[in-house]
Amino acid sequence: SEGSGTGTMYSDGKGRGRMILKVTSEKGNTGETNTLVTTDKAYTWFTSGSGQGLGFAYDLATFQNRTGSNTTSSTSGTDPSKNFTMSCKGWSVDESLLMPPSDINFTALPAS
Repeated sequence: SEGSGTGTMYSDGKGRGRMILKVTSEKGNTGETNTLVTTDKAYTWFTSGSGQGLGFAYDLATFQNRTGSNTTSSTSGTDPSKNFTMSCKGWSVDESLLMPPSDINFTALPAS
């Protein structure tokens, strides 16, 4: 399927960061997906164009303690030959971008 999207990544240079992707499907449906990494947790959430949100929280220690024996990698759905543009700019850290939003009810994923 064809759609489009734009993204922005933020980092405080100390291990915290956020990625925001705004996407539009080929049918015109819109949404925004976010991934936030803090010092001890990772959060991911999706908000549809109609404002409905769904989010999950992960304990970073769970992933750091895994051996990697069950990990896989995949490039399905991505086409490395597609064109994209990227530019990097400095920024003054905005703490509000590095905090989970209060209007999303995050579901904690199990530790195992």
